[in-house]
Amino acid sequence: SPKPQPATRPPPRSPPHLCLTIFTPPFVSYDLPPAHPPICVLRSLRGADVVVAHGGYASFYEILQAGVPAVLLPRRRPLDDQIARVRGLLGPALRAPHEVVGNPTEVEAALRRLAGARPVDPWDLAGARLGAELIARSL
Repeated sequence: SPKPQPATRPPPRSPPHLCLTIFTPPFVSYDLPPAHPPICVLRSLRGADVVVAHGGYASFYEILQAGVPAVLLPRRRPLDDQIARVRGLLGPALRAPHEVVGNPTEVEAALRRLAGARPVDPWDLAGARLGAELIARSL
């Protein structure tokens, strides 16, 4: 007679459409393998359905250029302008559908509301000259 096999649990279910990519500067370690290949953030963002970010300077302008829908959870810290930036009060506003949430528990609901949102055409900042002009206009 065949030996009984131990019971196994099915793997936990997760949405098949969910892909989490963490973009980190090379000077920050999140236990990535040493040979972690460099990634083109803008190209990766353009392939995303929705991006979740805090709304710091770099991530905000990368999302703006990519034209992808976003959920933004700005950090609330003294002397930080993330809240004003994600609300479009410090220069250009995001053109793609986006939501600003106040705490991590609101992220999932915002992701569900933005499911199926369409990106807008990428915005080419045309390099440092145009970037400097945008910054100068917002001062």
